Parts: sequence; structure tokens; C-alpha cells
Amino acid sequence: MQTSINKKPLSDQKYFTSAVNNETLLQLAFNNAAQANLVTIVSSGKIVLANNAARKLTGYSKRELLNKSISSVFTTSEISYKKMLRPRDAEGQALVRVKVIKKSGELLTCEITSAVFIDEDGIEKAITTIADVSKSI
Repeated sequence: MQTSINKKPLSDQKYFTSAVNNETLLQLAFNNAAQANLVTIVSSGKIVLANNAARKLTGYSKRELLNKSISSVFTTSEISYKKMLRPRDAEGQALVRVKVIKKSGELLTCEITSAVFIDEDGIEKAITTIADVSKSI
């Protein structure tokens, strides 16, 4: 059985130039990324987006994560976390090791990269990528 395959380069396909489809593509990429990612409002720490990997890593459902703040997921009282905030705010991004608090209460040693950005409404947000290093060699 033979199937028809569109051999045009992706850049030539009209639907990839549409803003709506680009946004959908970005959402798919975010939601299905292998690395856990959270987006938060910087001023409050409220989690506003969480991808599938973040839900799997933490054990929380999407609804549960979206009702939490960053301090419910990371041990933000750690000195390393507090020290990370200064360079992140000054330089736009930073990297640190912290503990992730899973729904079960288990603590995982993770490395997080956090970068600040301003969204289309002028709200300062941060995207935080989480890598579990508790099982690293």
C-alpha cells in the first residue's frame, strides 16, 4: 500500500506561516518537551503554565499545579534558590540546584534554569526548566 507524502519543505507550506498555527506549534512543543517546564508570574510566584513533563516529575495534575505557587514546588527557602534570584533578575536568567517537592512529599535534587521575560500584556514572567539530577552519576 502506497501513501502520498508531501515533499515540500516545511518553510514552503502556508500553514506554518500563520500566526495562529505558529502559536499552536509552540504550545505543542512546550507541552510535549522532554524537560519539565513551568511558567510563573514573577511578582507572585503563581504557576500559570506547566507542561506534561512537569506534571510527571512532580506528580501533580495540571489543575493542581495551576493552583500552586513556585514556593509549593521548590524549596525556595534554600540559600541557593535565593542567591539565584539576584542574577536572574539582573541578567535575565540563572541556573541553580534546588529540591523539588513532589506531591508525595518526596524531595528530588534538580537543576533549574530560570529566565525572565515580559509577556504581551506587559506582565513579567519566568520560564523555569527543571532537570532531575537526583539519579545522575
